[in-house]
Amino acid sequence: MDSQGSAVVHPTKKKTYQLQVIVKGIEDYRGNTTRFVLIGKQSPSKSGRDKTSLLLGLLDRPGALNDTLAILARRNINLTRIESRPVKGEPGKYLFFIDMLGHHMDGVLVEAFERLQESCSYFEWLGSYPQARQSTANP
Repeated sequence: MDSQGSAVVHPTKKKTYQLQVIVKGIEDYRGNTTRFVLIGKQSPSKSGRDKTSLLLGLLDRPGALNDTLAILARRNINLTRIESRPVKGEPGKYLFFIDMLGHHMDGVLVEAFERLQESCSYFEWLGSYPQARQSTANP
């Protein structure tokens, strides 16, 4: 929300928060989705339908991404998203945002994270949280 009280929200929240629609259809293409994140100081406990997000930096060597993904694949960890972003001020270097099924307290994830910390140049656990329910509302 900016200083004038504008926000990008799901259409179903218009009534909930008594909002006025200023602009509709801000997406780049039809079917686009927006990811909203709630940040807190405590991680939610296991729900049984969790996702976990990581931020990883890879070593500068051939096969680094493949080796990293293999750590997860060998443990049958299902990835739901992987996205690369360039590191500011470091041409040719990238960080990877990775979402996966499971909670950081799950034994298989604990084991995988130990291996990732050993093999990656940067490892940050961003959080574990219950999976969002699929929206049925049409904007």
